[in-house]
Amino acid sequence: MCPTINPDLSFPSVKSNYGVALLDRLTKSVLGIPTPETELKPQKLKEHFEGALYELFLLKSRLQEKCSQMEVKCREDEWSFRSAIERLKKDLTDLSQQFCKLDTEVHMVSGKLVHLGDQLERKNLPRKRIEEARDLILEFYKFWGFGGGSVTNVVSTQSDEAQLLEAATRFKNLSSLCLELPDDERFLNAKQRVTVACQHLDTALLERFRANFLAGNVETMKSIADVLLLSKNYSQCAEILVEETVKTINPNKISFKDITRCLVSSEKLIMTLFLRPDSVLMQLMHSLFTTKLKVYLSNHMKEELNAQAFLTNLYNEYRNVEKLVVELSNELTLITDPMQLSKLFRELFAPYLVDYMKRESDWLTERLTGHLEHYYQSQRHQKRALNVSGLAELRRDLQAKFHITGGDRSQNDYDISLLSEEVAVNIIEDIRRAAKRCLLLSQPTAIPDNGKFIFNCLYHYLIVEHVDYGVTIGLHGLNIADPRSSNPNLVFFSIIHEATSIFHFFEKTIDESILPMIITNPSYASEISVKRNELKQYLEGKFCTGLEKCLNLAISRVQYLLSSEQRKTDFRPDINANSGIIAGNPPSLACQHVVGFITHINRETHQHLDGQNLKTFLHEFGMKLNRTLVDHFYNFTFSDTGKYLFLL
Repeated sequence: MCPTINPDLSFPSVKSNYGVALLDRLTKSVLGIPTPETELKPQKLKEHFEGALYELFLLKSRLQEKCSQMEVKCREDEWSFRSAIERLKKDLTDLSQQFCKLDTEVHMVSGKLVHLGDQLERKNLPRKRIEEARDLILEFYKFWGFGGGSVTNVVSTQSDEAQLLEAATRFKNLSSLCLELPDDERFLNAKQRVTVACQHLDTALLERFRANFLAGNVETMKSIADVLLLSKNYSQCAEILVEETVKTINPNKISFKDITRCLVSSEKLIMTLFLRPDSVLMQLMHSLFTTKLKVYLSNHMKEELNAQAFLTNLYNEYRNVEKLVVELSNELTLITDPMQLSKLFRELFAPYLVDYMKRESDWLTERLTGHLEHYYQSQRHQKRALNVSGLAELRRDLQAKFHITGGDRSQNDYDISLLSEEVAVNIIEDIRRAAKRCLLLSQPTAIPDNGKFIFNCLYHYLIVEHVDYGVTIGLHGLNIADPRSSNPNLVFFSIIHEATSIFHFFEKTIDESILPMIITNPSYASEISVKRNELKQYLEGKFCTGLEKCLNLAISRVQYLLSSEQRKTDFRPDINANSGIIAGNPPSLACQHVVGFITHINRETHQHLDGQNLKTFLHEFGMKLNRTLVDHFYNFTFSDTGKYLFLL
């Protein structure tokens, strides 16, 4: 049986040997995968190869026949496509020729029509001019007195806008005629009557312009404005539009978004009606700022308002109007120069900004002073000047030595911290408000000076009058503390914690509120930076002094407890059987008091100190406590039993 070749059989790539590949596949189909033990069957392979060659021959014949059929079909399709293209080209050529002929005929006809129109116009123009001259003479004849023409008849009988506009056009020509006539007795009265009639007619047109504006009839308004274009009363059309537009804005209930929408729609109307719309729009803007917005500001910033309300309203309204100016500059296409609106904006707020910084400084001083006074009153503390003279130092030393309470201060001043983060936050909030207003309302050249003033207020009231004062009072309390009478008050730990937090608030306020104001003045920025560093070193020095005093007081208290509540013979129970320390009993009273005091110190330090302050204080306290305990134990006398009890 001859083998069959699959027509879909994949063939090797072009680079490979087709014959070798084909023989290899046919051999595998007969013998399988060759192995050393495979037996060759030459006769069977020959028959198989002959059958395969026959199949290839048949496949070749079929492929050649199919290719011939496809070639014939391609030639037929090519011929049909070429015929269709030639036919379309011929049709396109015919249509192009017809279109050119038609276009030529249209041009000829249109030229004849234009020529005919010119001829008709030349024939009709003299006749029309004659009719116009006749009508003009008849109209003037009425005002000459022969026809009884009067101003009342001209105005009152024209009830329709179209007729009134037509009459206005005639009177415009009549006025031109009067200018050419001599001023003698023959024409003087008539010329005066015509002038008066024109004035009354213009007045009537202006009233119709106002009525049509209120009715929203733009076409009639445009016609009236065109008629009055060469009249002296043309500008009154713009005045009427400005007046009626501004009337729609209530100064007691102003909505800035509504103002923007109103002006945008008014700009479109102005561009439709007037030849110079930019000047009319600026006239409208000027009227808006000098009437409505001026009244609005005067209602919100009255002189009888307190300083805080006045400054708050000034800041808010300044921002609102500034935002309005920016929106108008972006929305109105006729505003090509933003400085025009900026000038109106500056003139509007100029009366309120003349003494702004004085108001701001007075308000800020009053507010910051009030915060401190209210806080010290709530603490029942009478704030006085700190004595720093040598005599004052000597007096404090004597008071500490002889346990005398200072006559000018109560002991309560030293038992509590006079620092308050709430007061600091209130002061900083007022400083931020003042800085924000100052940055917006001050002249650009005055901003650095005003920023320096606000920094000085912050430094004086927050640091000098509050932080430094509270830290100094805390140090005074440590100077007069007596560790023999009671446990020393460790409120200075709380003072350090609160002062550190307040100083961080202080630095953040400078970075966020003060520096943006003085950034344009390098000398001020450098001065404030130096002052910040000096203040930080100054406070750190006071903290170190206070911690050292707290450390000494704590060690002195431990020494006093050990020396006053424990005897040197407590560990010699064999001398007196009824005295001394017995094994198994609770710790001694001195031990309980010392441990309780150390626990209290540890709790206070972890609650109020952190970072390097906590590590340094606990390290120094541990070293000195160890030295104190060792010195204390060296003073004991021990028996054999006492040594055992001591080790327990």
